[in-house]
Amino acid sequence: MALRLLTAGESHGPGLVAVLEGIPYGLPLTAADIDRDLARRQRGYGRGGRMKIERDRVRILGGVRHGRTLGSPIALWIPNRDWENWRLAMAVDPPQAALVDLAAADLPPLPPEPGAATGAPLPEAGDPRDRPEGPPGGPWPPTGAGAPTGAAPDPSAADGGSLEPGRAGGQPGRPRPPADGRLEPVTRPRPGHADLAGALKYGARDIRDILERASARETAARVAAGAVARKFLGLFGVRIQSYVLRIGEVAIPSPVLTYGEGGRPPVDPDRLAAATEASPVRCPDPDASRRMVEAIRAAGQAGDTLGGVFEVLVTGVPVGLGSHVTGDRRLEGRLAGALMALNAIKGVEVGLGFAAAALPGSQVHDPIGYRPPDAAPPPPGIPAEAAQAGADGWRGPTAGFFRHRNGAGGIEGGISNGEPLVLRAAMKPIATLRRRLPSADLLTGAPFAAHHERSDVCAVPAAAVVAEALVALELAAAWLEKFGGDSIEDVQRNYAAYCRRLANWARPRDGVPTPDAPGHGGPGRGSA
Repeated sequence: MALRLLTAGESHGPGLVAVLEGIPYGLPLTAADIDRDLARRQRGYGRGGRMKIERDRVRILGGVRHGRTLGSPIALWIPNRDWENWRLAMAVDPPQAALVDLAAADLPPLPPEPGAATGAPLPEAGDPRDRPEGPPGGPWPPTGAGAPTGAAPDPSAADGGSLEPGRAGGQPGRPRPPADGRLEPVTRPRPGHADLAGALKYGARDIRDILERASARETAARVAAGAVARKFLGLFGVRIQSYVLRIGEVAIPSPVLTYGEGGRPPVDPDRLAAATEASPVRCPDPDASRRMVEAIRAAGQAGDTLGGVFEVLVTGVPVGLGSHVTGDRRLEGRLAGALMALNAIKGVEVGLGFAAAALPGSQVHDPIGYRPPDAAPPPPGIPAEAAQAGADGWRGPTAGFFRHRNGAGGIEGGISNGEPLVLRAAMKPIATLRRRLPSADLLTGAPFAAHHERSDVCAVPAAAVVAEALVALELAAAWLEKFGGDSIEDVQRNYAAYCRRLANWARPRDGVPTPDAPGHGGPGRGSA
């Protein structure tokens, strides 16, 4: 069965839903496996006020019983705490019906106002369309005297803010919720967002119909589904991690493309991961991390935003995922498409990427070596059959063949070659600026300065975590195509048989050495 994901939900709706179909029967899975990645997505210096409200936790609604998947679609639910501030503006029912329901409901207290304890700046005053989020502690605009012109009418104004006895849906003396300025149509598109293009495409006269789904809030659902895929791949020794290489003008080179004499980079994946997670911007270089923080702080003070570049590293990938036979099965195309589908991503590279265009072929293509597969006990987390076929925690099973460098980023001819996958993505700066850019009203064409909704100054560290999830989903799909089965036991058995075939692939001639020297094409090559 193909792996399929569908997500639903809006940024300020009740919550986000992910339905993941195709995970085999018997995968150990709990909410904690997913919550870890949801928490990582919310961290990072430069995140905005929404992260002070949300504390993402998943509820598994279907597809899992007693800690194991059932082979049926897995349904995941992530509530939005900010929904309490948007119950009327984002109600499913028409506003008048929703207002009656809201008046009759016993509502929990609203989340604390972001910035109240930290001293963070609050939204600027002005036209209500310039601050549609409003103060999280209550509705905007206020009712009564001083309410901004153009605010949504307050149906309770005539009776002092309470429902009259006998009115539909009312209770004597029960206060009616004040008018919510968020009901007012948003007609001022923000440059860099889907606002204008989406409104024109769908014929929407209220941009909120577009921006709610276009919001990067939706990526929480993809991270939840990706955590399931990560757990699946982990059974086979595949590890996915990411780190930031650039924020603004502060940059470091990739730490994993250059190999040493032993045919692998000088950095250890465990130390790389520890250094990354210790950084507030998820950059493994401490000095660059400090300078990135300073750059984000300066951009925020100037009312600006910053983008950057992150890298995803996947170790333990076996040779043979993807295919050369049709374009839609080429692994780099599938992975690049998944990353380009992430909000604000404008460029993707595999291995050397664009740098390869400036180099001669002798410096781009990766010389092949061979060493007999190691039959020693496997490293932790690697199946024994994979270790016998050459898997070592850095590479996956490769029948003993390896590359002396990794300019290809682990993919040749659309097929994984056993080296780690190295993928980079460039993220543009967040499009919501306090330094307002010119725009034009959706309905009148009148010029104005674009409004500012609560947003991040820099979200590159978080985007890297989302990218891990997208890569995990695409690799899990390719894995199931190659080693499919209805149960985890089926997949493990098929994978073990493949590894045994690789382990017995090359048969060096007796008495003839198989040197590891780059470019050696002789005795180390055998036939099945």
